[in-house]
Amino acid sequence: MIPRVSADFSVTHRSFHGFLVTNDLNRDPATAYDTYTVTAPQDPRLPNSGGYPITIYTVTPAANVPAQTFLTWDTTYGPERKSVWDGFDFTLNARLTGGLVTSFGTSTGRGLVDTCGQATNYNQVQASGAEFGPDPRGCHNVEPWLTQIRGVDRPHRHGRRAGARANAGRGTGDDHHPDQ
Repeated sequence: MIPRVSADFSVTHRSFHGFLVTNDLNRDPATAYDTYTVTAPQDPRLPNSGGYPITIYTVTPAANVPAQTFLTWDTTYGPERKSVWDGFDFTLNARLTGGLVTSFGTSTGRGLVDTCGQATNYNQVQASGAEFGPDPRGCHNVEPWLTQIRGVDRPHRHGRRAGARANAGRGTGDDHHPDQ
């Protein structure tokens, strides 16, 4: 670049593996639930402005027995979940006259988690003990892009330091609903 100025740029792709899930072995996901379908109201704040079917899972009376939880690898119930984070960073550093050092940067990224290949194959028991049954809603979650801006000025040798950090808007997500 120019004397006493440097720039850094990085691209990050992180992939996460080896997730555990909890199932209730006393309930067969294929037979332990009755399903009901309701229609989401028309509302511009809802995905696709609403109007789509929502399937609700309720435990049948025959399956209303004490839970027998089982902790296992997510691949027991289908293909491995996709869990990734993608982002990029840019930083500009300058050593100015008089010993002042300044740094400015930005980070942007988002995550994606997809469990749709497994969601209907087990009971989705949560740490709280709540069971969601074989409900695929929310199995594909794409976070909105989030941008963070940061900057700092400080004397090169010693002295006071000033900094600032801001988070830019949340952006828009791309949440997929399997019933849509």
